[in-house]
Amino acid sequence: MLHRCLVLVVAAICALLPAAARAQTGVIPIPADAPTIPGWWDSGQEAIVFADGQRLCAAFHDVGAPRPTTLTPDGGDCLDAAPVLGPFGRRVIVVRDDDGRYVEIAVVGAATAVVQLRQAGAVVARVATRAAPLPGPAAALRFYVLTAPSPLAIDELALLDTFETVQRALDPADPREHASTTRYVPRPGPGPVLRRGTFHGTSWTLRTRLGHPIVGTPLVPERRAALACATFAAGRTGGELCDQPGRDAEQVLVDLGKACSPIDAYVSVLARRAVHRVVVLDGAGRRRTVPLSVVPGDADGLRAGVLVLGAGIAIRRVDGLGADGRLVDRLPYGAAPAYPERGGCLGAASSIITYAVGLVGSGQLGAGPHTPHLADVGERLCVAIDRAPRPPAGCAIPPTDASDVTLDTTPTANGRYVVGLVPAWVALARLTLEGGGHRDVVPMPVTGQYAGTTALVAADVPGARRVIGYQLLDAAGRALDHLDALETPTRRHRRTLFAHAAPGLGPIVAALAPGVTAADKAYTRATVLSADVDTQCQPLGFAWFTAAVVCAPRRLVLVGGLRHTTDRLAVRTASGRTVAGRTLKLPAALRTSDAAAIGVVVLPADATPRTLLRRRVDGTLSSALQLPAAREQCGYRTVLSPDGR
Repeated sequence: MLHRCLVLVVAAICALLPAAARAQTGVIPIPADAPTIPGWWDSGQEAIVFADGQRLCAAFHDVGAPRPTTLTPDGGDCLDAAPVLGPFGRRVIVVRDDDGRYVEIAVVGAATAVVQLRQAGAVVARVATRAAPLPGPAAALRFYVLTAPSPLAIDELALLDTFETVQRALDPADPREHASTTRYVPRPGPGPVLRRGTFHGTSWTLRTRLGHPIVGTPLVPERRAALACATFAAGRTGGELCDQPGRDAEQVLVDLGKACSPIDAYVSVLARRAVHRVVVLDGAGRRRTVPLSVVPGDADGLRAGVLVLGAGIAIRRVDGLGADGRLVDRLPYGAAPAYPERGGCLGAASSIITYAVGLVGSGQLGAGPHTPHLADVGERLCVAIDRAPRPPAGCAIPPTDASDVTLDTTPTANGRYVVGLVPAWVALARLTLEGGGHRDVVPMPVTGQYAGTTALVAADVPGARRVIGYQLLDAAGRALDHLDALETPTRRHRRTLFAHAAPGLGPIVAALAPGVTAADKAYTRATVLSADVDTQCQPLGFAWFTAAVVCAPRRLVLVGGLRHTTDRLAVRTASGRTVAGRTLKLPAALRTSDAAAIGVVVLPADATPRTLLRRRVDGTLSSALQLPAAREQCGYRTVLSPDGR
């Protein structure tokens, strides 16, 4: 199934760093016979790599200094357990970049013989891998210690086989590979100005550039693709929207950005050749056209544009229209209005971007059995069920490692269908079923250009039990270090608390989140104003509130957790009126330390909320709110913290 998702991208990039290694809380003895291993460059620092039970550890050692006897938290790190990797998989243990020295220690798959750092095709660092000192099957793994002078600018980390042929290439600029190095070739500048303007006295620009990231295939691991990016800048804030591999089926790519006042909010877009006009429907029902210009040098004919909104404007949806005015693509957002940051803007920006995953289109299939059909289209492999593929829908670049695999599900008349591409060395896909048990699927080899490198996982899974996850197993039956979710598990103790909060609104439903026991209900979730408890789930607790604003009829509804069943929720409006809410007691199975009840306040169309009041036995807590009246902006939903931000 093709999913449209919303992702919050915050300027604090540290949230993207992979947690490959675990910080140690104590000391670990270093075996006296553990070898000291130099790196590729004589940096004055070496490494001691040793096994601590089933995990691999690495300690730093300064040349000439006394050999350490224990590993301390600031002297190295350990993997949580011995990883199970594919032939060219990789797991970083530790990276250090200080004092003019760069050191990287990582475990790699059994077929990886050499690791290279490259810049513009030239090798700037190279090291041979070594056998990992681990017991049992993990002894087949390799590891490397790579040291180099810092700063070191690279644009590729290459994994080579014994014939020194590159089998996998990683792009250090990719956030998923951030731990591979902290130094890489800076990406090209933002490029020429495509559009410029002013908004309430503040100048802004929209620039475009063509990036060339590594988008490797099993046949061409170092393949690079030219991908267009649009960069919006206004003073100290802005954001960048880039085309991505595998997003060809999406005709409009959108970035809903937030910036410093007076810009506050903007919409930047990349539109494909079939789209001639992009229209934003705001919360007042006004249709705003985004001016588009061709991205210079883009071979696919992408066009870019930006619409500056300012404060207090919600976004219901974004439509892409063809030359004849017909709808080509529609992205429903329901994004809340942006307002100036309290205390001033520090220059950090955030965005809501859209992306798509999966091979199978949306919709439901009939009853099984079903048959997959494949076709090579350029460097992509396209998949469709019960019919021939229709590129670019259902097309993807086959994965080169288990970490690149994504299985997908689509509903059928009698269950669901699971499908996805995997490397040929994956021997089994183990599907985890809700309620216990699993279903094993043997990947089938593909024909065409990717024969021998790629296989297809495809299986009907009849019945009501959902497929909530999967693991990939190698030929030895070991689960590779990759476990991902598929369908959302059924939430337990589902209870409708309020069937009709107001005309035009759906029910308020609460349920227990998957995997939470009855004794630990700290993760209770509530679905607000929707009967779909799986997709409209919000945290239920004292610290968070949901505002849902509907258009027919125009109403603003605030819902949040109350710590006591005797607490009451109310809202004071801009006119000074106080609108009292209703308290809904939670059943015992759903109560937490933060929420014993839910408070609901329904505001009429003309009421502008300014203060949230939580009335308790020991006093009243007041929190500022900054939302427009429903008559001014509607068609959105947002989560608020107690101060209304």
